[in-house]
Amino acid sequence: MIYKVLPRLMVGIAYSGLQLFAVLTWVVFNNIHVTVEQIWWNGLGGILLGIYFGLASFLFEIESWSLLRQMTTHYLLSFSAFYIVAISVGWLPPLHGMAFIISLAIFTVIYLIIAFIVRLFLRKQAEELNKSLQKR
Repeated sequence: MIYKVLPRLMVGIAYSGLQLFAVLTWVVFNNIHVTVEQIWWNGLGGILLGIYFGLASFLFEIESWSLLRQMTTHYLLSFSAFYIVAISVGWLPPLHGMAFIISLAIFTVIYLIIAFIVRLFLRKQAEELNKSLQKR
């Protein structure tokens, strides 16, 4: 089991590192001044979310669940994890109704876009696999 968990943890942390580097690059080139503490908290938030998303992919390996159940569970857990981290590191104000609604809407739109892209990718993979099987 550790051989499955460790690589996903590392991928999640790597993605968060790349995102932090991209944000810091934008900050530097736009001459924005931030404190080391702000960078640290934002980096921690990114790492925590990277770890979560790396491990959350295990939900899609539960073969006894339908795709709808997997997606719904993943979506609800993902938004919960995001919201907890976002409040903890200061990305969102705690218990503010409008901020919650806006963040839920933005999160949902981004989630749906990513889900659509993944669906297209998997459909293309299946078509290519079917073509290769038909050639045999």
